[in-house]
Amino acid sequence: MILSYHPHYLLPKYNTVIYRWQTAHTKHVLKTNQHSNRIKIYKYKALTISMPIRKKTNPNLNELLKKMEGSDIGLWKAVAKNLKRPRRTSYEVNLFRLEKYADSKFTSVVPGAVLGTGELTKKLNVAAWKFSATAKEKIEKAGGKCLSLEELWETKKDGKGVQLLG
Repeated sequence: MILSYHPHYLLPKYNTVIYRWQTAHTKHVLKTNQHSNRIKIYKYKALTISMPIRKKTNPNLNELLKKMEGSDIGLWKAVAKNLKRPRRTSYEVNLFRLEKYADSKFTSVVPGAVLGTGELTKKLNVAAWKFSATAKEKIEKAGGKCLSLEELWETKKDGKGVQLLG
């Protein structure tokens, strides 16, 4: 059900207003002439344009992604999916987020970078693709450990005791 229409564009020469809206599988176009009572509705299939997915250029990351995607554990598949994201949308988690959401009973996995903004009072084990120098220093100062994703993959392949943050 359409509650309101917003004009997509106006053809002043022909006194015609074009409205567009989209349902699940079909795009609709409503064409009205301001001087007549006739309304024409046109339907056309939605087009999807997909961008090519580029491979990561780091060979160590590609090897780790291949291992994680081959796993039967959903956690590792989710980590691999999030590591494949483009750099502009990759996860960057600050220490104040770890302080707020991470549980000290679990090893926290960040599929991206851990940054050093904020203070950390908990003793946390954190695994990430990369750490900033200040983040690593603050985590170790609080009594926690900084692990690479490869180290965590080797020690906890079953995914038990691991939580995903990002």
